Amino acid sequence: MAFNREKYRTIRVAPNKVDSKSVESSLSKKTKSGDNEEPLNNEHNRKTLVTDDSQKNRLNKIRARTKPNSFVETKKFDLDLGRLYYEVSYEHRKEWEKLFKEITGLDWSFTNIGKLTLPQKRHFFKQWKARAVELGISKHDKGSSLGMSDVEFDKMNTESKIMYNDELKYPPIVLYIQDKIWGTLGSISIVMGAAKSRKTFLISVAVSAALSKKIIIGKITGSLPIDKKKVWYFDTEQAEYNVVKVAKRIAEMVHNNTAIEDNLEIRKIRGYNTKTRLAFIDKVIMEKSDGVGLVIIDGVRDLLDDINSPQQATMISDFLLRWTEKGNIHVIAALHSNKTDKNLRGHIGTEMLNKAETVISVEKSENDKEISIVTCREGRHIDFEDFAFRIDENGLPVEVKDIPVSDKKPGRKSIEFDDYLGKHKEILEIIFSRNDEYSRGDFSTKVKLEFADKAISIGNSKAEEWVSIYENRGWINIKKVGKSKIVSRV
Repeated sequence: MAFNREKYRTIRVAPNKVDSKSVESSLSKKTKSGDNEEPLNNEHNRKTLVTDDSQKNRLNKIRARTKPNSFVETKKFDLDLGRLYYEVSYEHRKEWEKLFKEITGLDWSFTNIGKLTLPQKRHFFKQWKARAVELGISKHDKGSSLGMSDVEFDKMNTESKIMYNDELKYPPIVLYIQDKIWGTLGSISIVMGAAKSRKTFLISVAVSAALSKKIIIGKITGSLPIDKKKVWYFDTEQAEYNVVKVAKRIAEMVHNNTAIEDNLEIRKIRGYNTKTRLAFIDKVIMEKSDGVGLVIIDGVRDLLDDINSPQQATMISDFLLRWTEKGNIHVIAALHSNKTDKNLRGHIGTEMLNKAETVISVEKSENDKEISIVTCREGRHIDFEDFAFRIDENGLPVEVKDIPVSDKKPGRKSIEFDDYLGKHKEILEIIFSRNDEYSRGDFSTKVKLEFADKAISIGNSKAEEWVSIYENRGWINIKKVGKSKIVSRV
């Protein structure tokens, strides 16, 4: 029997008294008069049941009030499941995945979350809370308003404790630029620049230097520890052709097939959604990173949906900090800069700028677009001097000896010690006139502030560098007292 629409033309809907579910329920009852009538179970039927304009308008108003709430609730619930999964410790994630399989019949993935109905998701969440309590990891344990169980507290309290008499261990250095530190194990560095500024070429140089421990383009040297020689490279932006070109470029610069085959892993993950990319990198670093010292993420922006979301930016920043801490690795992250002010883009840029050990900028020369200028924008160590490179006929980066004159802008020139030979001893006299001894850190701060009083601006790294020169020239004495270093007049 054909579906009879005429019998439904006179249905009345009382505004503000009936929701869309009750309307559909009343409509479905009328279909019982014909066994072969088309069931009321899809959006197409709901749109075609009522043809009277006034009745349509009433139904549309009801749908406008009810449908978005259901949609928002569903999306929020999906996000909660994903976030909760990453908050679970690694020894308990297997339990999560096992329970998900038992309840849904599906393997755990963000894609499969979207296949579940909202009641199924709620059921899984309820079961997980019960299982989590059994495991002692529930956010809902009594006695912890912020969701930390006693077991978790004891573990964190022990692991995070720092004492003044702990041994001071400087982290192993992974890369140098001109004998200045680029990055160390346990930290993050950023390579930033506008699109097509040749960021990936500079990163290729860094990878080649790390694998070969040779000086590449006359500037960059690798020094990965013997037990951390492996490099993982994740490309989130480029198509397969370009990623293969990157691999071949690295091989050309390394000139050692054994080092490439044994220690370099490259993954093209452009074709996956953001959550899958993030989950994949997380699993590799946290579970399969034995022997890994350097990780490249060429396109951190592609690990989040909204570059201007503070919540997502904080989440990615948390992941990066955990990866470097737990995996004891150095992560080089590539990020785009704004075209106008040349600052890092979005909230993710701001978050990572605050966390990075070194921020390196790559810009095309204004005088010659074939040349890229590399600058230390921010750093916790002594800044390296600007340098330049270009791409040769073989597609490989090579050093450019002289930066084009038009690119030597005010602010690019590094402040040199000899520029202020007449000021240094004067500054030392002022500092020691107030006190005979200082800690090393306090003394460096005093040097920086005294130069600032004379309208000479230097950073913390430059102040530390000049204090070392003072010691080498015999102008000050630095001695170790216990765990501290004390600076005094000679």
